[in-house]
Amino acid sequence: MCGRFSLATSRRDIKEQLGVDHPDPLELRFNIAPTQAAYVITNEAPRQLQQLNWGLVPHWSKEGKNAGKLINARSETLATKAS
Repeated sequence: MCGRFSLATSRRDIKEQLGVDHPDPLELRFNIAPTQAAYVITNEAPRQLQQLNWGLVPHWSKEGKNAGKLINARSETLATKAS
């Protein structure tokens, strides 16, 4: 299904491949969907693995009501649509 992914790796592999430490046990997940928590590395903390909710909240969305409904954008309409 489009818009889902999994995390099935070890802390050691994450440290070797991405150069980040994660002190807590990793929560392995096999069907991560939009609006659910997912592990990410941000520009603000490039050496830290964090859990954030997955989803785009467009700047025009009132109070985040559209969070998770928009996960992909078509390249063909990128210049013409608000998202």
